[in-house]
Amino acid sequence: MADDRSGRQRPGELGITLHSLWTPRLERVHGLAEAAGLDVGDVQRNEFDEQSFIVRGPDGASWQIIQREQSLVRPVTQFELVDVNN
Repeated sequence: MADDRSGRQRPGELGITLHSLWTPRLERVHGLAEAAGLDVGDVQRNEFDEQSFIVRGPDGASWQIIQREQSLVRPVTQFELVDVNN
């Protein structure tokens, strides 16, 4: 069994899965996460020089919340599973 590295989830940590979401209201989301009693990190710049913070959910998954006015890519609005016969 691999060692549990979930406590090291943060921007720039190689080999660690970190989910990301963006919002134009970073400070508001930060305050809401704190008020909800979640494990919330400080707002800081990530490896791409974006204002962000890390929040850990009750299931232990870490999420990076990023300050961004809009998505850099077109948002995904449909999900499809395709069998590739591998």
